[in-house]
Amino acid sequence: MRSSLGDGVLAAPSAEAGARALERLRRVAADPRAELRRIKERTGLMAVGYFDTYLPPELIAAHGVLPFRVPTNGHDDTRAMEYIQGFACPASRNVLDQALRGDLDMLDGALFTRYCDSLRGVFAVWDSEKLTPYVDFVRYPTVTHTQAAVDYLAEELQEVSWRMAGALGAPIDEHRLREAIDAGNRARALLAEFARQRAARELAVPGADALAVLIAFTTMLPDEFTQALAALMAQPPAGEPGDAVPVVLSGVTFDNIDLARTFEDTGLYLIADDLSTGSRLYTVQVGDGDPWQALARAYLTKPPCSVKEPSAARADHLLAQVGASGAAGVVFYLTRFCDTEQVEWPFLRDRLAAEGIPVVLIEGEHRAAGLEQVRTRLEAFREQLEALAEVDDGEGQDGGSE
Repeated sequence: MRSSLGDGVLAAPSAEAGARALERLRRVAADPRAELRRIKERTGLMAVGYFDTYLPPELIAAHGVLPFRVPTNGHDDTRAMEYIQGFACPASRNVLDQALRGDLDMLDGALFTRYCDSLRGVFAVWDSEKLTPYVDFVRYPTVTHTQAAVDYLAEELQEVSWRMAGALGAPIDEHRLREAIDAGNRARALLAEFARQRAARELAVPGADALAVLIAFTTMLPDEFTQALAALMAQPPAGEPGDAVPVVLSGVTFDNIDLARTFEDTGLYLIADDLSTGSRLYTVQVGDGDPWQALARAYLTKPPCSVKEPSAARADHLLAQVGASGAAGVVFYLTRFCDTEQVEWPFLRDRLAAEGIPVVLIEGEHRAAGLEQVRTRLEAFREQLEALAEVDDGEGQDGGSE
């Protein structure tokens, strides 16, 4: 297997390759930082971290540098509280805390985008404290659905690329940029097919393991990830979710696998997602033509987060996830203090209600500890969904006997 950022060759999986691949993906997701250290040692490449899925990792890879989405780790963030308010987004506080504690010392740089106020605050601290040798900011448009926005972002990405090349001594290679785009497209397309097969009940992979796959996707080299996922899909593990009730998980960043297991311990089955780090990312396909325009267009027109416009596209995507998976309802995980998600929540709730789709709101800080109240609410939601299913079955039987 190649260790480059570009093309790779997919090998036909052996009989036990699926189990080994799943274990590999689980290990990566359990400790993404350790995986990045291993890749750096093996390749000798530098690494630049990023924090939201509007930053095209292809931009970083085109410089021969490893892109690494910094995930949350669910730990306390007491160091970060020395610099930013306690009512800032807990995900933003967490990544800052990791840097302040030295957990991200393997990063040679960090790229932020104009995503939300909390991350902008983290950027200011990161820059002033020189938490990485190189740090930069991508001025990202809020309105995403115009050609002017595409032109603006394409130019901005080129300017950031120029600054990164100078700061890291890593000039961009246009051929490598196209290779990175192709490798990313392959990985995202296979991940989309993985999600489709789960939604169609062709793959019996628990939601916690599906989340592990998502984390591994933004950690591993693209072609190594693609090979591992292809092996898993060719030789999937045996087993079905039993009588668990299928639901879609909606939210922003969601990296806590233990928290996902807690959700599924209540009798729910996370069959599909509407996450910024999930289906709203792996649906991206970068087109042909000028690579800067293609990157800008692809990432601007992906299903939007609540920090972007228009909101209706997010609701349409969520409804499509419910429809494709046949989910019985939606679990909306609201990151505490996330103003934009709080604003968008009533709009999404009303759209779901208009379609007769039950939804429950869970608010938290991405930690698995202290979740007894959450567990109780999710169990009650499962009972509600089961009761609705019984009513529907009863009406169907009555209708059939007339």
